Amino acid sequence: MDDKHALKSSAAGMRLIALVTIYNQSGDERLLRYIAESYHADLLLAHAAETRSAQFFHLREAMGKLQVQQVIGASKENVIVLLRAEFGGEVLVDLRVEEDYPHAITDISVTPLALSASGV
Repeated sequence: MDDKHALKSSAAGMRLIALVTIYNQSGDERLLRYIAESYHADLLLAHAAETRSAQFFHLREAMGKLQVQQVIGASKENVIVLLRAEFGGEVLVDLRVEEDYPHAITDISVTPLALSASGV
């Protein structure tokens, strides 16, 4: 199964595709709305949608647009994906969603990985 199919056949993968697409389009209001509508209420209690949106804005300023490089793991409710950053480096995303529709995002970890000067 190729990476694109693995993401499209997963509720978590579809959430990730939507998130990265909106992130790449630089639509800060649209990204804020997506976070507010798609994240589970418990996540938004821990960190408001505005805070989460601002974190993505800073990531985009530092690393640029993101593109799927490799799907490390995928199930219906969880994906772990390595994304290639436009300005260099990579971002590791671990995203989990609820089992039931609308598959709200229940956990997300976004870890920027920068290459060292030696490329390792």
